[in-house]
Amino acid sequence: MRSIVFEQAVVEASAGKKAIDAEIDRLKARRALLEAVETLVRHVLAVISMGTEAISTPKEESAEVEAGVSAAERTSGVTPRETTSDEQVSLANLLSKSDALSRRITELFDKERRQLQMLATHDSLTGLFNRAAIMEHLDREISRAVRKSEPLGVMLADLDHFKSVNDRHGHLCGDEVLREAASRLQATIRSYDVVGRYGGEEFLILFPGWNPESGTERIDEVLDSIRSRPFRLESENAELGLTCSAGIAVFRPHQDEPTVRAVLGRADAALYVAKNSGRNTARFETRLP
Repeated sequence: MRSIVFEQAVVEASAGKKAIDAEIDRLKARRALLEAVETLVRHVLAVISMGTEAISTPKEESAEVEAGVSAAERTSGVTPRETTSDEQVSLANLLSKSDALSRRITELFDKERRQLQMLATHDSLTGLFNRAAIMEHLDREISRAVRKSEPLGVMLADLDHFKSVNDRHGHLCGDEVLREAASRLQATIRSYDVVGRYGGEEFLILFPGWNPESGTERIDEVLDSIRSRPFRLESENAELGLTCSAGIAVFRPHQDEPTVRAVLGRADAALYVAKNSGRNTARFETRLP
């Protein structure tokens, strides 16, 4: 059963990666265009700056300029036309507009950079941290727990019988459920807790500063966020009741192996026990004496 779920997760991850790669290519192409425009604007600004410097030549350079002009007149027989005040105003206006355009291009660069960062760290379907990002967060939280000598709670939550949702209602409805489940989980956790999509219908939730006394209540809140009210399927104008199962491991600094693999392994084993205990429940890791 878990191998089928894993294969489904691999397929979904592959499709999601293709969509993200296509979006990244689009953004890169747009960024290349913006860079070309910025280069052109910088060139225009340089030319305009040269023009304005010529207009505002310092007095001490006037004699040299006039001497050069006189020599040019004698040689060519053509008298250079002086820049009028209207032309000076036009150049100043153009310079101002070019500065505004340069600032706008910088803003667009910043926006594109944020979008690329979002695509690299967030799941395109749910908006939560993607697998790579949530794993990185877990690694950092383990290191922080060691520094502060405080426990870290790690939960793997899995939507029960989610495959039947896709089979009976289709993948579009399944996507609706995943988005709503992600929204509920995000709204349930504290501001300094972290949640991400671990894969398929599994979510990884991190609880820094784990407190055993309040931990059980927080676990119930996570389970209740899924089972307390039905999921609305807008595409079918129907409602669907769902539950989830969870496995919890507590990382204890200076006692447990400080690695992502070790902590996740214990949480995954606890989730397996919860699934085999009837689902719609949570189980803590089993620790050897």
